[in-house]
Amino acid sequence: MDLSEYSALDGLDLVERIERREIEPQRVLALALEAAREVNPSINAVVGFAPQEAERAQEADCLTRPMAGLPFLMKDLGATVAGLRQDMGSRLASGFVPDADSELAARYKRAGLAIFGRTNTPEFGLNPSTEPLLHGPTRNPFDPTRSAGGSSGGAAAAVASGIVPIAHGTDGGGSLRCPASACGVFGFKPSRGRMPSGPGADEFGYGIVAEHVITRSVRDSAHMLDLTAGADIGSRLALPSPPTSYREAAGQDPRPLRIAVVTDPPAGGPATDRDCIEATLAAARLCEALGHQVEVATLPVGAEEIASVFGDLHGFAFAGEIPFLERLTGRTADADTLEWASWQALQHGRGMTAVDFERARRLHNDLARRMGRFFAPFDILLSPVLSSPPVPLGFMDANDSALDYRAMTAKFFEIMPFTPIFNLTGQPAMSMPLHMSEGGLPVGVQFAAKLAEEATLFSLAGQIERAAPWRHRRPAIFAGNAAMPS
Repeated sequence: MDLSEYSALDGLDLVERIERREIEPQRVLALALEAAREVNPSINAVVGFAPQEAERAQEADCLTRPMAGLPFLMKDLGATVAGLRQDMGSRLASGFVPDADSELAARYKRAGLAIFGRTNTPEFGLNPSTEPLLHGPTRNPFDPTRSAGGSSGGAAAAVASGIVPIAHGTDGGGSLRCPASACGVFGFKPSRGRMPSGPGADEFGYGIVAEHVITRSVRDSAHMLDLTAGADIGSRLALPSPPTSYREAAGQDPRPLRIAVVTDPPAGGPATDRDCIEATLAAARLCEALGHQVEVATLPVGAEEIASVFGDLHGFAFAGEIPFLERLTGRTADADTLEWASWQALQHGRGMTAVDFERARRLHNDLARRMGRFFAPFDILLSPVLSSPPVPLGFMDANDSALDYRAMTAKFFEIMPFTPIFNLTGQPAMSMPLHMSEGGLPVGVQFAAKLAEEATLFSLAGQIERAAPWRHRRPAIFAGNAAMPS
């Protein structure tokens, strides 16, 4: 197997070849490292390598494990791996090395994944574009002048450029779906409570944040959820298991579904670009052709109230976490160790009262209830992911001191008005790479389902992937591509 063949395969393709003894897992790891050496200087997706950790994983009984020593990248935020540095994209946290695996990381290891590095993230995941001061910007493999999205931008760029077929990410407002849209790959956010968050946390961001993966294929994402989903010991929340495995669901066409189609953002949100509208309408036509009932709808929520809840809950949670990081690193959080947006978030959180927090939680509940009523007659909601194709790097300047916290949050929502509501409701949602703009940039479409209905989403995603495959598309910066720019 050469690099061009490696970079074209999905994760399960590679696992199957390893299991058939057609290729050694060590050779697959060597190809992943070769791919990173070739493309990473152009895109800055991977900010730290630990090949020795992956080699140790492959020395064990990896061939008896479901993922058979497949190379894998962790986001530099979220789940912790013992001994793997985690900077969180921040000068404040730089050099932090966890001394224990989080439950999700432990499940990755038990599955046989060979973790060999970590991907770039904006500082603490607070920016929809991956441009941290600490590690510099991640560039979009389709156009290196454009953003790869955020906050799992490094993960999406690593998958899109052929470094790995699967990479870990987190999603606190669209951070799996937005970069997946920007980079032309598949991003899936599970339901609140579907993934483990222990042992260090009960839930992340008051249930707003979820973790999963970005992938080249639907089946890879479904299989990874089969391997990692489920409440961990001591969790307060457990969701019902699906009637079948997610991977099986992805291979089966769904029953005819009733799909609400939305192209306008929440009331008061930014205008949606023509490419994003056309991508959504084309997906709606495809769904109709596949036998689903499609109906135009309007979201029952407003952009300003969503941004208000996010600003308050993220700011309050951030203010609670910072003292922990200060103790771990011996540094003080201030305007020299934090980017301006993070510093403003910290000041906002510190200035909130218990009454302010309760007000935000009440609005959070109200938004979730409204969306629950909206979904009563529908199985699926289809919408754009982003308000436009990938924005130029620098558009989301986290150090723009002219913007206060509310203004910064509002600017974030200019890019991603459609995704955060499903973090608030806890519903599962996914970005599918079904469209390319007139300028040759990826444009994803979002599908969301009712709480705990991941199997429905995977079944629909598999059906759509078979009808309109995307893995033949290659960005300009792609491992093994002889025409790749230097």
